[in-house]
Amino acid sequence: MDLLNHLRLFVRVAETGSFSAAARENGVTQPTVSKQIAQLEEHLGARLFGRGTTGLRLSDAGQALYERARALVGQIDDLRNEIVTQREAPRGILRVSAPVAFGQAYLAPILLSLAREHEGLTIDLLLNDRWVDLVEEGIDVAVRIGPLPDSRLVARQIGVSRQICLASPDYLNAHGEPHTPQELVGHRCIVNNLLSPHGHWRFAEPGGELRVQVSGNFRANNLHSIRDAVLAGNGIAVGPLWIYFEDIRRGRVRRILSGFEPAPLAIHALYMPGLQQPAKVRSLVDSLAHALTTVPAFSETTDQAFGRLVGAKGSARAGRGN
Repeated sequence: MDLLNHLRLFVRVAETGSFSAAARENGVTQPTVSKQIAQLEEHLGARLFGRGTTGLRLSDAGQALYERARALVGQIDDLRNEIVTQREAPRGILRVSAPVAFGQAYLAPILLSLAREHEGLTIDLLLNDRWVDLVEEGIDVAVRIGPLPDSRLVARQIGVSRQICLASPDYLNAHGEPHTPQELVGHRCIVNNLLSPHGHWRFAEPGGELRVQVSGNFRANNLHSIRDAVLAGNGIAVGPLWIYFEDIRRGRVRRILSGFEPAPLAIHALYMPGLQQPAKVRSLVDSLAHALTTVPAFSETTDQAFGRLVGAKGSARAGRGN
């Protein structure tokens, strides 16, 4: 027996005072309603209705059940409507975790746009460069760049972070420019602890992939810190093209080893599995995937994006010369 539906039908019979009226509302026959009420009475072991001079009347047990059942059915219907609404329109608190540099440059503007579009949505952005436990920290969506650990989380790829090898002109003037990845062994290299914990850099070459063991006197787990070290002339780094756009334009850094592109890093949105994802999660992941297709650093090849940068810098120089 479907107890909830039987209770819902019982409430309507009590409110209309008629099996026939309740039957018409529910699109069933009057005998069907009578049968379901009889099943409910048998299940509860009590008579719920009696016959009065004006028609059906609730028994004492029926009156007690009606007061409780009406409240229960109403609460369940309200809860169902709330869940359906949450699936259809982003609302509630959306807790998002992301790497600091990427979050500041690209994620925060997307989240602000979502918040403006959906008044019922509250954004809680957590920027850090460590792996987070979505369950323990109550995270709805975590954005991560690079290899993913084995996990039961859903991982949807939303973009690709193109990488380049680079250094400041001061460093290259003082120490020379390497022309093959193997020559990096003789240079100071700035290592990202999270992406290359063992100091292995991977490059693509015609024959496949080349791995080089590098070392230096500075390591960090944060892209801003690595960029600061590069600009200070402390060594050579492998990093995402998008964080060095302005530095390349202004000539503060130079791309090296252009014939040996560092392995690109996939960008994923991670979230808990489930048959029905909340609208706030779907909206964020879809918005991110769409937004990154409009950013050249993520939608173009490295050579295309770099060529556009060089062209823009050359146009600026030409303009100043006129």
